[in-house]
Amino acid sequence: MEKERLDQILLRKGLVTEDQIRQALLRQKSHRGPLGSHLLYFKFISEQDLVRALGEQFGVRGVELGDREIPPEVIRKVPAAIADEHLVCPFAFDPETRTLSLAMYDPGKTEAIYLVKEASCAWHVEPHVAAESPLRNAIRRHYHGKGDGGMISQIIELPDLFEGEGPDAGPEGSQEEVREPDEPVARQVLMITKSAFLKGPLVSIFEREGSTLAVLGEKDEVLAALQECTYDHILVSEELEATFRAWIRTGNLPLPRGEQTVFTSVSHTLLENHAPYHLMAASLIKALEKMAEYRNGPGPSMPPYERICSDAADLARSVGLSRLASDGIQVASLLLTPAGPDPPGGEPSMARLSPTFFKDVDQSLETARALCFPWDVFACLSLFLRCLEGGSPNDGEGREDPDLLLAVQILALVWLRHGVLGGIKDAPEEAIAGLEASLRRHDLLPASSELMEAYFRLLERKEGRGRALPRRDVFIVRERSEAVRPLISHLRKDGYTIVEIKELPEAMHLHERRRPAAMVVHYDDFQDEATKFSRFMRRESTTLLYALTVQSEPSLIMSLLDAGFDDVFVPPFNYDLIAAKMAKSLAARERQSRERKDEAGFRGTFRELPFVDLMQALALSQRSCAIRLEGNNGAKAEIIMRDGQMVFAACGEVAGVEAVYAVIRWREEGSFQIGPATETPADNISLPNDFVLMEGCRLLDEGSERQGSGPPPAST
Repeated sequence: MEKERLDQILLRKGLVTEDQIRQALLRQKSHRGPLGSHLLYFKFISEQDLVRALGEQFGVRGVELGDREIPPEVIRKVPAAIADEHLVCPFAFDPETRTLSLAMYDPGKTEAIYLVKEASCAWHVEPHVAAESPLRNAIRRHYHGKGDGGMISQIIELPDLFEGEGPDAGPEGSQEEVREPDEPVARQVLMITKSAFLKGPLVSIFEREGSTLAVLGEKDEVLAALQECTYDHILVSEELEATFRAWIRTGNLPLPRGEQTVFTSVSHTLLENHAPYHLMAASLIKALEKMAEYRNGPGPSMPPYERICSDAADLARSVGLSRLASDGIQVASLLLTPAGPDPPGGEPSMARLSPTFFKDVDQSLETARALCFPWDVFACLSLFLRCLEGGSPNDGEGREDPDLLLAVQILALVWLRHGVLGGIKDAPEEAIAGLEASLRRHDLLPASSELMEAYFRLLERKEGRGRALPRRDVFIVRERSEAVRPLISHLRKDGYTIVEIKELPEAMHLHERRRPAAMVVHYDDFQDEATKFSRFMRRESTTLLYALTVQSEPSLIMSLLDAGFDDVFVPPFNYDLIAAKMAKSLAARERQSRERKDEAGFRGTFRELPFVDLMQALALSQRSCAIRLEGNNGAKAEIIMRDGQMVFAACGEVAGVEAVYAVIRWREEGSFQIGPATETPADNISLPNDFVLMEGCRLLDEGSERQGSGPPPAST
């Protein structure tokens, strides 16, 4: 059952008025933090009444910490690091029952309770809810020897310029913070700088303009922020740029997904930004594309510069290079011009990426120097050409910039793929496997094996778009626990799409419409329902099902496994290991699914059952299935039907209705195999079956050579 909101409880009890709630919400918009703290600030409510309301909201007892004296031996039972990080404070201990009474801002944080229990050696931890401001003052006084920072009701309002330094936001999902229903979602921005004074004015300015800004300077702070939130943009001060890159490369920070910008200072950035950078960079790249066309001359030998630049940009971002470096690699790519086919009788040079592969390299270097791009394109090209001549990337004076070395490797990979080996023409799995073998055999390629693996993963995602590749969704079912948040971060980094769900009935409902690869249930949030849920899932689905709990009793683990969970994760949580185990189990499940699909199902030929008759029969039976088709010329296709309706089709390089037309053109020269639809690619057919089949037959009767164009879009 969903908890009643704090404002609703207070209004129901007659402790505040709607005008007072609106005034507190208005202050909350600029200061952030929980609603209760702002009600205390205006003296609309006493700490005693607020604690009682919070206790009713969370279903636990409340505690007032304003004037409470806590014995030092009780404080020593919980380390300061845990108290600061999880906003908890012990205030009493019963030696007979070894029960520790714990004041918490969010009693739903089971991870905090587990850590406190482990650190204090208490048999029981009894959570009590406390108001946020008195709780912070208690931690400050008892752990850090500082006087009260002043109850929030005693604080004098600072000028609006410094509104960003109000109380920190409460924990995610906390019912104490209330937002207006139509409040737009703010853009999340992270600024990494040692200039702490920027926090005051900038936070308020960003919030007034519709963005949420976090200003941090320490590695642990940045790590916690990246695990807690996905940022749309990351601003890195010039002084911390190298440090920030080192944190990522050494594995101390996850690879951020938001766009990254390096700035010297706020004033310089504002004064120098005459035009948005992304528009200037796009303009330059477009101009260089035109210049590349001129240098290559007319004819079919034009390299696929657009795909080269696309791969270079995506690969650069996937390994953590900045936007500037990504654009610089694209500029370098556009300055290179292939020499063209080898002359008759000459020594073959185009079969591999070699020094003779490119022509006019002096002109390329001269143009790179003349461009004066803010990232060193000239150094990148020089080092790249030196590597092709057999030199080491570190032959120059001193050690090369690691970002520059990475850029050179990316340049080599994308040019080898598109310039020498050509694009992918076969089915994605076979073509990528062949490309991988070719790349690994190339003896002059300076790319590391780690970068090659990143490129192969990127190609699998890009080439698999719109094809019958398995969906990689993972459902995370939790009500309020924070213990699964690091796991979410690890799974997202591994390329999974995470869907967070707060209730088990909602998970069942969504599962029927969108079968995930796996589901993780936080057992502690659903102790009374989890076993019943797992038994239902085992009857209805083959989705991998995991339980995560802060309890480690062997009897509980065995009961969950008996109920049908595939695995149970207990403390201490090694999230890397958990993610690896899930990936291995998913890979094994997908392999078994493919094997069953190959072995089972109804088979036949188009001579026995023509394709159009087959599709009409399946439509009448309202079957959900996957049909694998093969023509006598070796062409392969796949069609997926859902409740008798074609929703996906792929045949070689074509997809959607064009793939169905291609199969119809096989006439009687083909075979089919029907099996379960174990893979769920994105739909690419929205037209009714009869319309698609009739149009395909019409094109066949007219002898049309139509390729790549279908009927005008129509609504289903």
